Amino acid sequence: MSCEKPDWQEDIERGFSGTRHKIEFGSITPESFGGFDLVVPLTLADLSRVRRSLPLLASNPIPVPSEQCVRLCHDKYEFNQKLINAGFGRHIPRMGNGLELEPPYILKKRTGEWGQDCHIIRDRQEEKALFERVMDPAFFRQEIISGQFEFATHILFVGDRIVKSLNLMYEFESETPIKGQDRELSRVICRCAYLELFGSILRTIGFQGLCCVNYKIARSQPFILEINPRFGGSLCPYFFSFLRHLT
Repeated sequence: MSCEKPDWQEDIERGFSGTRHKIEFGSITPESFGGFDLVVPLTLADLSRVRRSLPLLASNPIPVPSEQCVRLCHDKYEFNQKLINAGFGRHIPRMGNGLELEPPYILKKRTGEWGQDCHIIRDRQEEKALFERVMDPAFFRQEIISGQFEFATHILFVGDRIVKSLNLMYEFESETPIKGQDRELSRVICRCAYLELFGSILRTIGFQGLCCVNYKIARSQPFILEINPRFGGSLCPYFFSFLRHLT
């Protein structure tokens, strides 16, 4: 594994501490595929580097998503439009460009991670203060799905099916938290009732490999906030449990 985040490395090592597996962290090279049973890129940059060794990836138990699929997931607006056009619109919070969506709403940058460049616009005054970004085509407006609880389902998707999943529920102080910006109160493992839906979505976009589906529940159904097409940070302590499901 390569690891640019020391806390990720610590959590992964702690998870594997009671297993028979030997793990190493460092730069992924073509030689890595011959020296290890499994190579795991952790970041989007790692995925890009690993994809250059496609012939070697054929023997790796965990595939990596295509560049096209990663680009689609990374552009949140295009990703939402893709799902709407594919018939999953009831699970996508309503979107609007320009002045089509009135406050309150969430203003998001089309590309970004960890909640960066996301803003809650509560009224016209806040909208006016960020008017340049509101009108910037690099940003888009989206309906706020209120609630203190947000979910992250980590999925290993191989051969068009979910091989293994892990679902985490986050609790926040606010009803309109931005994950990555706001402090979480708790984080617990719980059952996910929407794996069939998530599997259908991943097949629709042609995804293979590790990903994380972030969603909230409102009006008795899930609303997808984004799909991160990479190893998710909150998977680190539990990743060891995924290995037993590999062939």
